[in-house]
Amino acid sequence: MLVSFSATPQVTADFTTNTATSGCGSQVVEFEDLSTGSPTSWLWDFGNGNTTNLKHPVAIFSTPGVYDIV
Repeated sequence: MLVSFSATPQVTADFTTNTATSGCGSQVVEFEDLSTGSPTSWLWDFGNGNTTNLKHPVAIFSTPGVYDIV
């Protein structure tokens, strides 16, 4: 009997921003994906009503506040 399988590495999500993430007024924030495990697709939810499937997205935060990025 021959059994064959392939294992997919576990993806660990991680990111950084290369712009200021605090300040007054509207903020444009650039995100850089640092995930490990070779992800092949992305779904970002910026906590401001906007989502994207880009690997390295840009988001606009019009209102000062704390946002959960998932």
